Amino acid sequence: MRTIGSCVIRAGAERARALPRHRLRRVIGPITLVVFVFGQCASAMATSTKVTLHLKVVPIPVNPAKPKGPSYADTGNVLEKGAAVEGDVQIHGGEYGFLSPLAGVSVFAPAGLKLHSQGFPVCSLVSTVPEEPYAVVESAHLEVGAAYEQGSRLIPYVTLPRHCAKGGLPVRVKLSFLIGGPVQIDTRLPCPTKR
Repeated sequence: MRTIGSCVIRAGAERARALPRHRLRRVIGPITLVVFVFGQCASAMATSTKVTLHLKVVPIPVNPAKPKGPSYADTGNVLEKGAAVEGDVQIHGGEYGFLSPLAGVSVFAPAGLKLHSQGFPVCSLVSTVPEEPYAVVESAHLEVGAAYEQGSRLIPYVTLPRHCAKGGLPVRVKLSFLIGGPVQIDTRLPCPTKR
């Protein structure tokens, strides 16, 4: 498998501020105690984050804003053809008893899958209101894949590989959170048809 897309979400530095050296010494002792106590409590109540991911390969919609509309001919779950992927993700639990904001997403797909990386956006944390925590993703419906026409030729952003191993196309998704460890999801897409 190889990485086909990765997004690291970064918080802005506008929340950071430096303390004067004399105030820093007064703060370090109590902070060390609080961090130690919180660390002990957090490890006692920690639960793992559980992620459910369902994916399917579909034809590429002509207008991505209207996924139920018409799709490009000769695309979809077919070897060596352009495709889009639809999916649903649900995130439950949280390592410390609550969900943490999503900080990064990496997607790994089978060798042979071609990716036109120009069409993938930069990710960023979503602020709720100033000086408050970032938004948390509990569930999402994903639609990835588009195409553009260059003359009479269709250029898809995702093209399925030439071959499919027995058992399907392996896909790995790794989610990173601001607090807690990453979660890795391994799944397989059914083998595409041959045309």
